[in-house]
Amino acid sequence: MIVDARCRHFSDEEKRDQWVRIVAPASEPGVSDAREASGPAPVHSPLSLYATLLSPSRVLPHTFPTAGPGPARKVYIHVAQTSGYNPKEASGARVKVSGDGAEVELREGDGAYIMGEAGREMKVENVGESVAEVLLFDVE
Repeated sequence: MIVDARCRHFSDEEKRDQWVRIVAPASEPGVSDAREASGPAPVHSPLSLYATLLSPSRVLPHTFPTAGPGPARKVYIHVAQTSGYNPKEASGARVKVSGDGAEVELREGDGAYIMGEAGREMKVENVGESVAEVLLFDVE
């Protein structure tokens, strides 16, 4: 049951080829609890959610935050399924996630947990032929 939803809107243009922070911890500076405010929606947990519409051949970096417990950080990255239901092998958008010598390729509908040291950078590159809608959950 939703008691009081916080509404936010982020246009496709705002998300084009850049990370836009959609959700952030309520205690962080610049995060408003006001209904229909601008900026990220508040959440009462150590979670940030970023979104992008990444054009073919574009690369976006993401630096693992230094705040929080321990040196290792975890993000979950997901390539949204925008082409509709597909019971066969994944097709459509493709992205490559790389950092510290490792890389993984994700297709539309795929997701993966990525571990990294605080302060290190990973890169998300659109290696497909269509715009990729990518969500990045920085969970700790």
